[in-house]
Amino acid sequence: MHDHPVSTRSGRTVYVDMRLVPIYEPGVDRDERTPDDIVGMQAMVRDVSQRRQREGLISVINRVLRHNVRNELTVINGRAEMLSAELDGDAKSDADAIVRAADRLLDITESARRIEANREQSPELEAIDLVPIVDESLTQLEERYPDASVTAEIPETAVAETLPRIKTALWELLENAAEHAGPRPTVAVTVTRTDERLCLTIADEGPGLPEAEQQVLAEGKEEPLVHGQGLGLYLAYWIVTTLDGEIEVSTSRSGTTITVRLPAATAPRA
Repeated sequence: MHDHPVSTRSGRTVYVDMRLVPIYEPGVDRDERTPDDIVGMQAMVRDVSQRRQREGLISVINRVLRHNVRNELTVINGRAEMLSAELDGDAKSDADAIVRAADRLLDITESARRIEANREQSPELEAIDLVPIVDESLTQLEERYPDASVTAEIPETAVAETLPRIKTALWELLENAAEHAGPRPTVAVTVTRTDERLCLTIADEGPGLPEAEQQVLAEGKEEPLVHGQGLGLYLAYWIVTTLDGEIEVSTSRSGTTITVRLPAATAPRA
């Protein structure tokens, strides 16, 4: 997938994603088609200018994270670990809480660094079974949030056309649900398939996702980042949408449901 610059009548340059689909001779069976049976091409063009702007914003954020925030977090994490080893009681608990918070932020900065490293690359999607990725992520969630009640309805296989970085997006969404769904969070994960899409649903029983964070996931709006919120959700949005996926958010007083839709594949490649 490549973005192509196109000049408009007003002189403005926009970027489009262009895809060509062959049109075959109507009388030829699908299984017997060859390049000689192609009689035309259907072009699909999508304006991706806003997506490129969002990727530019991610690039700036990553540079800040790499050169400033990550270094300071490493200092905080190291000092908090030293305090935790020397203290006991409530003071030790406070130091441990600082370590956990710093670890979470360091995880996010590392995810952002990996995304930035691949930002300019446009590799073709691969057939990947999501089930091992979901299983591993849920195990990690239960280890990090032992008070959480985690349930899953997952088929034996669920093969999507995606890339391994989808795991980062899944983790950001799962962790967000566990962190904001109350003192004893309930997180339910479901994976289903339609003819063309794999649907991964994450539901919690928390107070509901704030409007600003809903906009991060549904529209990729950058404004919440100004006050330091939504980075993890923004990364999830960026990953899913650049993998030809979609995110839908439904929230109410009874909780939040996030649905990720990815292109379905027939079987994983060897």
